[in-house]
Amino acid sequence: MKLQRTNKQMARSITSRHWPGDTNEISDLVSSLQKLFSTLGIKDRVRLSNPSKTKTPSKKQGLPSATIVGNLLTNWHQDVRYLNRFGEPVPLSFDCRPKSFKELCRKVAPTASAQRVLNEFIRLGVLQQDETGLISPTTRSLPMYNDSELATVHTIRALRDFVDTLRHNLRTAESARDHLFFRMAWNGDMPTVRIPRLKIWLKRHGQDLLESADNWMADAARSSRRVRRDQSSKTQATIGIYMALQKPKKRSAR
Repeated sequence: MKLQRTNKQMARSITSRHWPGDTNEISDLVSSLQKLFSTLGIKDRVRLSNPSKTKTPSKKQGLPSATIVGNLLTNWHQDVRYLNRFGEPVPLSFDCRPKSFKELCRKVAPTASAQRVLNEFIRLGVLQQDETGLISPTTRSLPMYNDSELATVHTIRALRDFVDTLRHNLRTAESARDHLFFRMAWNGDMPTVRIPRLKIWLKRHGQDLLESADNWMADAARSSRRVRRDQSSKTQATIGIYMALQKPKKRSAR
């Protein structure tokens, strides 16, 4: 998909076949996507080829996936073997038994190098290691935007998942069992001075909701492993919360 065409041209091309409403909405969408691609360094065209064939910079090939980070942090915050009597994650040595970071890493990513994972997690600010060598988590969730490549991967995956959810729901009735939950709280008269407080409110309650969902899914996964269900029946489930701000458009003088 080339990006040289103007927003209006692309909007007219799309709306002539699919959209019964105002072309300005489609034009705004195209403009937002162009800005996103530009931010990610995709300025000329969006390649639709297989991502596995795309070469990545060699210096970043050791970057752990978000899945490894998420699974490691989830297990560290939930598995009773890695918690103290207050339910908090205990610091771990790198390889001293019976509890070690190497053991935990092997549990969530058997083929990954524990030392490489540790180095990258410390660099990303997910873990810290004190002067005695003990390792402890600094956060429950991965700070996606501390690393440019991780931020790019996270952005593309989030956009893909969001679009896939919309496409899926467009093809199914809202009352259908396989319809995916999608709701939005919208207010067009939100005072700008209250936005900082709204961000704080959402960060606190959104984090609580996501941690609750993470705990529920982790418990379901553990239950599935105990009963040894068919591995082919598993799927990846994603739950996300986002906040959007859009400045009102200036009305043209007549």
